[in-house]
Amino acid sequence: MEKPWDEISAGIDGLVRNEADGREVKKRLAEHTWCGLLVALIQLIERINMAVDLLTPSGR
Repeated sequence: MEKPWDEISAGIDGLVRNEADGREVKKRLAEHTWCGLLVALIQLIERINMAVDLLTPSGR
């Protein structure tokens, strides 16, 4: 999703048959985007934890 949302939204509107379908596609796309952000956040937390483990004395 390299394009701004207004371009993506207009593209979806041009591909679907009616407004209700367009809203549903946009809603599902937004839900998918949040899942991707959540996965990225979890991966970041895991990396931070690994870095902390490397820097913490083993007697923790």
